[in-house]
Amino acid sequence: GVLSSGTEYLQGQRIMYIALEYVYGCTLSQLLRSRQALSMGEGLEILLPVVEGLSEVHAHRYVHLDMKPGNILLDTQRRIKLRAAMTNMTLGFLWVPPPMWRLKF
Repeated sequence: GVLSSGTEYLQGQRIMYIALEYVYGCTLSQLLRSRQALSMGEGLEILLPVVEGLSEVHAHRYVHLDMKPGNILLDTQRRIKLRAAMTNMTLGFLWVPPPMWRLKF
């Protein structure tokens, strides 16, 4: 979960930050490199919480900008966490106002 977030000023620059808990475990990308395949059950154990997490993010009108196996974290208890990606000193979650809501394929 989120440990802390806020805005700081450094040399006149406004910097927004979010501090997340450290997750002991691996990423889905690391797991897939170490295993030839996952069973259907294992895949569902991982993907269903990811879909639920993204649904919650979307319900709050945010969009994850970098969804990939390397940003899906599995802790030692096999609980699933989504990593917020950092890009150009902005958080990997972007608020999208209602009139601008568009999906690109």
